[in-house]
Amino acid sequence: MKKLIIIIFTICLLIVIALYFLSYRDLKGVFSIDKNFRSTTKYIIVHHDAINRDCTVDEINDFHRDSCGYSCGFAYPLYIKGGKVYQVHDLNAKTAHTEGLNNQAVAVCVHTADKKDLKTQILLVVTIRFLMWYYDIPKENVRGHCDFNDTKCPEMDLKKLREWL
Repeated sequence: MKKLIIIIFTICLLIVIALYFLSYRDLKGVFSIDKNFRSTTKYIIVHHDAINRDCTVDEINDFHRDSCGYSCGFAYPLYIKGGKVYQVHDLNAKTAHTEGLNNQAVAVCVHTADKKDLKTQILLVVTIRFLMWYYDIPKENVRGHCDFNDTKCPEMDLKKLREWL
């Protein structure tokens, strides 16, 4: 009986955590007005933002839209920064994160300054586990940007990340 209570408590806690993180939105004006959605979701692609200074999501959104030419603005639906998971776009929105795979993958981006922090790593694992469940994606399909394009992004041990999953 004690084990059952612990299991139920753990499941409820994970659901509450997932719902909290994926509903945390304080990004005025960042949500894309582009109603372009993916036709399928086969991959979860992990990125880092390559920013070694503190900047706002609005600044990144402006850079992606104005300098990179991404009509969606911010290139990733989910962004982990400062101990929070931000949902910047609808989870099914087609964004501009990985050339050639934007119509098949959901992206998670980690703020560069935080990526070695244990709290950030746990948030990344919980977020990816939620997406794996939500889209029924096997851990083999959790990949890094570097697996598909010529980049070092996300500059983390992806094999170890998949072991955590």
